[in-house]
Amino acid sequence: HLSTKMIDRHPHVFKNKDGKMTAHGVLNTWEAEKSKKQNSPKIFEMPRNFPSLLAAYKIGKKSRTIHFDWYKVDDVFKHFLSEVKELKDTLKKHDKAHQAEEVGDALFTLAQVARLLDIDPEKALRQANRKIVGRINEAYKISKLSWTEFAKLKITEKDKLWVKAKLARKNKVKIP
Repeated sequence: HLSTKMIDRHPHVFKNKDGKMTAHGVLNTWEAEKSKKQNSPKIFEMPRNFPSLLAAYKIGKKSRTIHFDWYKVDDVFKHFLSEVKELKDTLKKHDKAHQAEEVGDALFTLAQVARLLDIDPEKALRQANRKIVGRINEAYKISKLSWTEFAKLKITEKDKLWVKAKLARKNKVKIP
């Protein structure tokens, strides 16, 4: 069964004598063969154990194969901005379920912006997380305060430390 499945899904390896199948052709053949074997009326599914950001990215890639996708970054970015506006509108209603839905829509759309820019959103977010944590730690270090004292600073004072930390990291300068 597995041998037949591999041969059916990989004609570019096992059946294609001239070796001229394009990468797009390989993907289309794969999806066509896979869909013949599925009993589900669904076009595609995503494993439930994928991290959600990765799943959003892969859903976009798979949507491209059925031509149900944005093709210009500007178009998807406009859609992202409209999702952010919808999210902002939910703040007035204090409806957590609706707010969560709109946050999800905005995150999904932003993952599509990343995909169209050929950026791995999971890696980009991981890097941003490290950068933010680094800046917070650097601002704390610059303050020369205890953690408790730092926590009690006014936000304007923390913002000033944040800017110093950002500049220090940007210029790779060690602040004493």
